[in-house]
Amino acid sequence: MPTSQVLDELLRQLRPPVCQDADLDPQTLIDWLGRQLGAEIALVDRASKVEVSTARLAPDILASLQPVLTQLSSGQMAAAASQVGAVHVRCEALGRQVPRPVLVVGSPLPLTREALALASHIGAMIEVLRRVRQADDLALRYQQAATRLRLAVFTALMAGEPTLARRMTAGAVPPLTDAERLRIHLLRCPPSDRGRLIDAYQDASGYHGRGLMVRCPVYDDHLICLLPMDHDGDSVDGCLAAPLRELVRDNPHYALGISAPMPLPATAQAYDQARHALAVAGHTPDRVADYHAWPPLAGLLPRRQALAWAHAFLEPIREAPGSPSTSPASP
Repeated sequence: MPTSQVLDELLRQLRPPVCQDADLDPQTLIDWLGRQLGAEIALVDRASKVEVSTARLAPDILASLQPVLTQLSSGQMAAAASQVGAVHVRCEALGRQVPRPVLVVGSPLPLTREALALASHIGAMIEVLRRVRQADDLALRYQQAATRLRLAVFTALMAGEPTLARRMTAGAVPPLTDAERLRIHLLRCPPSDRGRLIDAYQDASGYHGRGLMVRCPVYDDHLICLLPMDHDGDSVDGCLAAPLRELVRDNPHYALGISAPMPLPATAQAYDQARHALAVAGHTPDRVADYHAWPPLAGLLPRRQALAWAHAFLEPIREAPGSPSTSPASP
């Protein structure tokens, strides 16, 4: 079969897994190559162990090739041909990272130029698959590390420690920790949607612009969004606020509770407000509620100054006829 037709057949073999979003695996490629060439194939990994192979490859062939495999894996050679008994063997190193995996092809007859080219094509595809899997693994580990870091920052802010949040992030300080005030948007959505939403708005630093999105560690259907106030103090950062409202508008199972503007060290109070607002949001037509309760006076005035003001304000009453001689109660 001409080389072009063989490559077309290879593409037809690969199309179903790709279209079905299934993982391609080296074993499938090795088996297909063995059938096309009438040969026995093995993929020797970087540790000189057989990763995958066709069923009838004799182990003594690989054992006799060990010195050649070592040279190929270490980068001393790119390819080699030899004969082991009646078997013609072709070995080719894959990739550039040393130690390198080696593709071994053994056949009863010398391989034609077209067969060698096809084996090289398959070897290149196997190496591409290997790199894709490595990239996927690295991306997954990065996402897991970013998730842990975001949760650590949120935990520090909930403890009223923005300085600790900045220190634990070293050179990748989230912009949120430089804000004076923030609002928490608490989104209720299906648990399976939380990861998708976090990934959709995540930037290259692992944060969400000036904001921060965190899976709630307590409630599986809560997504916590910490958004800093704009510098003018009149509105919340718009990079996430508007999209969150749109998500609620477009998804009938979503609801959104929004806290009042709070100082960064009062993140825990903001979260509590957002939680109460979310409970209200579920009973409103648009499923969005802002926290409007008046904050207690004790939480706004420093205690010492508040006591001094109260004593001074009530002093005239103490001097009035019939007033109690005891001091006014502390607020």
